[in-house]
Amino acid sequence: LQNYDLVTGAGTLSMFLTRDQKYRNDNVRAELAGVVTTGPATHELTLGWTRNERWQRGTGSQVVAVPQNLYAPVAIAPRAITQPLAVAPSTITDTGVYLFDRIALGERWQVLAGLRHSDYESVGATRFVADDLSPSIAVIYKPAPNLSVYATWLKGLEESGTAPANRANAFEVLPPAESKQAELGVKAELRDVVLQLAAFQVDRPSTYVNAQNVFVLDGESRYRGVEFSAAGELAPELSLVASGLWLDAEVTRGQTAALIGRRPENTAKVTGSLFLEWRPAAVPRLALNVGAFHTGDRAVNPANQAFIDGYTVGTLGARYGWRFGGTELTAQLNVDNVTGEEYWSTAG
Repeated sequence: LQNYDLVTGAGTLSMFLTRDQKYRNDNVRAELAGVVTTGPATHELTLGWTRNERWQRGTGSQVVAVPQNLYAPVAIAPRAITQPLAVAPSTITDTGVYLFDRIALGERWQVLAGLRHSDYESVGATRFVADDLSPSIAVIYKPAPNLSVYATWLKGLEESGTAPANRANAFEVLPPAESKQAELGVKAELRDVVLQLAAFQVDRPSTYVNAQNVFVLDGESRYRGVEFSAAGELAPELSLVASGLWLDAEVTRGQTAALIGRRPENTAKVTGSLFLEWRPAAVPRLALNVGAFHTGDRAVNPANQAFIDGYTVGTLGARYGWRFGGTELTAQLNVDNVTGEEYWSTAG
C-alpha cells in the first residue's frame, strides 16, 4: 500500500503477480550421541554434521496498481499475468558441524554448552560467503524437583532476507548476519500443569530501503520481552494451553536517524493465546475445544506513521474416536475464525 492518506486511509495497492516459481529443499544430518562420566559430572554429548541446500527459481513480477484503503479495505478482483519475466535461479548452501555437552553436576545443577561452525554460501545474482563460529551456553539450577531456574546466551548466523519485487535489487538475496540472544527464566510443574516465565533480549540485524530504492542490510533492532506459558491438565476432563508475550522492540542502529527508537514494522507489542479442551466423562471418546488468539497493533512502515489495529480470532473444534474392527479411528472438525473477523495478516 503506497501513497496513502494517514487520515482517510485511501491509497494505491501495488500487487506483484508471479508465475512458474519452483522451490527445492534438501537436508541431511548425521549425529552421534553418548554419555560419559568424569568424576562427579555426567556428560550427555552430541556431535553432529548437517547440510541444507535450498534452490529456488522464480520470475520477475508484473506490477498491478489498484485503489485500496488502509482502514476500510475492499475486495480486489483477480488479475491475470500477461507476461512471464525470467529470473535466474539461486542456491543457498548451509553446512554446519556442532558439539553440545549437557553436564549434570549432582541433582541441582546442569550446564549446557555448545559450539557450531557454519559455512554459508548464497549464489544467485550475487554471491555471498560466510564462515562463522557460534557458541551457546546455559546454566540450570533446580532448587526443588519441580522447579528450575535457568539462564541462556547464544550467538547465531541468520539469513537477512530477499529484496522485494518493487525494489531496484528485486529478488536479491542479502548476506547472512549475526544475531545474539540472552534469556533468564523459571519453569515450574504444579501437579499436572507446567508454568514458564522468561525475560529475554534479542539483538538482530535489520534491513531497510535506501534513497536509491535498494533493499539493504545496514542496521540493528533490539527485541526485549517477557513471555509466559502454561500447559497441562487442570482436571481429568479439562486441559489448558495458554501463552502471552509482551515485546518492547525498537530500531537501535541505522543510516536513517529518524528511524532510531521506532518499532520495527509488523511487530506487535502484545500477543497471546488461550486454548481449552474438554473431554466429558459421560462420552469417553468425545473431546470439545475452544481457543482464542490475539495479536496487538502493528506499524505499517519503519517510520511508524500509521498502525493497523490488533485483532482476536476464535476457534472451535470437536474430536471423536472409535474402534472399527481392529483399527482405532478419529474424526476431527475444526472451525477457525468462527466470528468471521477481518484483519490485515501482515504489515510492512
